[in-house]
Amino acid sequence: MKLCQECYLYYQEQIMACQQCRGPLTEVSLQQALKITERQALQERIGGKKKRELPDAYKQYHIRSYLKNRSLFLDFDIHKNRLKHGKQLKRFFIAPINITAIVNIPWFIFNVITSNLFYMENIDYCPFCSSKCNKARHTKEECEYNIEYCSILNNIISGNIVDTKNIYQAYAQERRNKGLKSAYHDLFNRKMRTEFFWDLMSVTFSVFLWLYLAVFISYPMFKAMILEVQQYEVYTISKGWMNVPRRANA
Repeated sequence: MKLCQECYLYYQEQIMACQQCRGPLTEVSLQQALKITERQALQERIGGKKKRELPDAYKQYHIRSYLKNRSLFLDFDIHKNRLKHGKQLKRFFIAPINITAIVNIPWFIFNVITSNLFYMENIDYCPFCSSKCNKARHTKEECEYNIEYCSILNNIISGNIVDTKNIYQAYAQERRNKGLKSAYHDLFNRKMRTEFFWDLMSVTFSVFLWLYLAVFISYPMFKAMILEVQQYEVYTISKGWMNVPRRANA
């Protein structure tokens, strides 16, 4: 892999000069290229490319749009790994609670249970990957995974993923060959049809559950109202019959 020191663009072995500035290229290893992308992401977080910080919801939407995947599984996975980054928890629930919790009850229950487990599990902090963890079970491989995941998200938000995607792709293949999980694979190679199917089933279950509850609650109330109307009509008729004047006997 080759790197242009002026533009910080990466090229494959067959390219001899930078396609942008026509400058010479420097041979770098995969690990060196990954460290350079991590340093660039760190500099952007410290200095910032923009003075105004983008809203969290916009970042989430931007990442999902680039990955071309709107499934709740991916959304939850991104929320969890972004929440893991940093010393302090930004919120208690992994996925923010909003109006969608009403129309998707299984995911709301899953969010509540997982958030409690996440809060009890990640009680420590790792300065190397800048992530919350449990030191008793925090391995070097998990540390590398957290760094890779955070770097990819930062590159997507900043737009640098166009230049660095081939680095993460090669690094992911290297980790997969060693039998290790890869953040690149977890983000880019997902079973979207399966995830969409379960998303649809979850929403469908919620809709039928609300319909059942509506009928279960409203039907007895409607039945009681009908009985009251009928009793009132019977009482009115009987009272009117009793008030009818009777003719005197001849």
